[in-house]
Amino acid sequence: MWTTCPGSRAGAKRVFLLGGTSGCALSTFGSAPVDAACTVGAGGVIECSGTFTGTGISESSPAGINLVADQTTNVSTTGSKAYGIRVESIGANGGNGRDESDDPFDPHGADSGDPGNPSGNVTARSAATISTEGTDAIGIFGLAKAGNGGEGGSGSLGGGKNGGKGGDNSGRIVSIESSGSITTQGSSAIGIVGQNHGGIGGNAGGGGLFKGGGDGGDGGHAGAVDITNDGTIITNGAHAFGVFLHSVGGFGGDGGGGVGFIGYGGTGGSAGNGGAVSASNTSIIT
Repeated sequence: MWTTCPGSRAGAKRVFLLGGTSGCALSTFGSAPVDAACTVGAGGVIECSGTFTGTGISESSPAGINLVADQTTNVSTTGSKAYGIRVESIGANGGNGRDESDDPFDPHGADSGDPGNPSGNVTARSAATISTEGTDAIGIFGLAKAGNGGEGGSGSLGGGKNGGKGGDNSGRIVSIESSGSITTQGSSAIGIVGQNHGGIGGNAGGGGLFKGGGDGGDGGHAGAVDITNDGTIITNGAHAFGVFLHSVGGFGGDGGGGVGFIGYGGTGGSAGNGGAVSASNTSIIT
């Protein structure tokens, strides 16, 4: 449910109540201050400080996120998926192509799917002390995800059209730096997670009576993930890794089927490539 965070500033954006008893986390798609302890500084950097008891910090923008939590920041959450700090940028999906009309007097055939859009860069620099309790209650979570390609339209008399290409995130980066302590309690409650995903290719439209199906859209490439940890990370729970990072290219879309007199199917799209991942640690992870 949507709710209002106690103490949030006038003009704050929408806020979302996380699962369990985690309290409220702020989410913004603009540049207005989002919490009494978070303001937007020079260059659009979101600067957080103070105590977030039962409250996680959550920021999302398709244009990218740059968040800094200083050493005075204390975050404590309880509940399933009650992240301490969550920063993400998700590109928009491409639109689906229209199907060909059954009307023989309509000259407009099917349309191809539009390509997905890339995300922005995601950066989090935290000196905060973070404590979470609950399943999947990650300490710091960063995600950059490109949008998926749209589906190609299906043919009636003519052929099906191609699916859109998945968004390309090869030039986007997820960068997380943590020098504060992170303690988690719960299954899959990982200390730090960094993810970068290419967009999934759109499925092609099926063929019509006199032409075959279209080709699936290629998956988009993923970008780099870099995590630097200089603070203590203590996790307690099954599959609760200290640090987890991955970069995954998008799947290719399915080729369209052939159903008419010329019943050939289209080819599937190629999968995108993953990007480089790197992690460095100078402290204790248990």
